[in-house]
Amino acid sequence: MSYRKIRDATPTISIRYEGTLFPKEDIQVTANGVPIQNDVPAWTAFADQGITISILRKEDAFAAARAVCPALAPDKVIIDGHWE
Repeated sequence: MSYRKIRDATPTISIRYEGTLFPKEDIQVTANGVPIQNDVPAWTAFADQGITISILRKEDAFAAARAVCPALAPDKVIIDGHWE
């Protein structure tokens, strides 16, 4: 299934912010059948060719990356293209 089809097929939920309801994609990402940690679901969104998930602790972010693709998981934080 293409990325666009997945994005277009994603159900939406309503999030209330300052008294106004906003439609938001209800994105649930799993790796090997296990949900990936998502610390701020309201910020989860589709990016150009991927999905943005907020994970607050870098150790948790590395664990999520290893769960999705161990071979490509980084071992250091990259900020603006520079290694930490």
